[in-house]
Amino acid sequence: MLDVHLSRQTSRAAWLVISVLLIATHAAAQTGADPRTPATTGPAPAAEPAPVPVPAQSEDGAQKSAMARALFAEGLDFVDAAQWQDAADRFGRVLDLRYSPVAAYNLGLAQARLGKLVRSVETLRKLKAEPALDADVRESVTALLAETEPKLAWLTLSVTGACDGCAIVVDDQPWPAAAVDVAVPVDPGPHVAKLLRKSEVISQTSVEPQPGERISTTLSGAPAAPSPQAAALASQAQARQRSSGTTPGPAAATRSSNSVWSSPWLWGTVGAVSLVAIATVFVIAASPGEKAASAVPGDFMPGAIEVRP
Repeated sequence: MLDVHLSRQTSRAAWLVISVLLIATHAAAQTGADPRTPATTGPAPAAEPAPVPVPAQSEDGAQKSAMARALFAEGLDFVDAAQWQDAADRFGRVLDLRYSPVAAYNLGLAQARLGKLVRSVETLRKLKAEPALDADVRESVTALLAETEPKLAWLTLSVTGACDGCAIVVDDQPWPAAAVDVAVPVDPGPHVAKLLRKSEVISQTSVEPQPGERISTTLSGAPAAPSPQAAALASQAQARQRSSGTTPGPAAATRSSNSVWSSPWLWGTVGAVSLVAIATVFVIAASPGEKAASAVPGDFMPGAIEVRP
């Protein structure tokens, strides 16, 4: 029995030694191996491409898309009915929710039919500049631009005179100073230009260019009213001029009016003396016994008679 037990213990010890040797040998082999060399040979399995995640549309985005789609359909109905104001409203709302080149073109079309040519041309030019624009849409944009651009009117607005603190408005919209004296595209039809100082209208003019017409108009400026301080300074300057004698004041005017040469007594006396002198000449000429008098050349200026023999 003892021998059997020993043999079993010996076997177990042998197996334990063999296991330790095998583990040590495997570890040594792994330690000395090149980590860049694959442990197995043969073709590697083809890796499947990682799936591209597709973001799910948010509830808010889905709602906006549905709204844009409904508005676009309404816009097309208004185009068919030639209700251009409503069509422009719907396509403008579509673009507020979601950009679409087709919606932008339809908006430009509605603006052109409403006579808002400046807005239409700008909408279409911006759309045409898109490099990835669909060929069919680009063709429609090009045709509508060729139809609309020649109908633009051109306005040159000028201002004469000084107008400190003034602003220009055309159809109640600000007109930049950079656009003064420059031909600017405007929609054909009536326009009202105003020169304002705050709420006061300094000057106003109306024009009505026709499609393709170039027209010029002018607003007249006026200097601002002097401030109380400026008025007081001007009054003081005038007072100094009067006191220095450079400007005749009321006293000087009074002295001039009281001059001796303006006295009626002087001229009355001169007239009386002249009449006496003339009467004396006629009496002498009419005296009997003397030959008829010849004409008497003389100077009939008041108070002086020159008799020549």
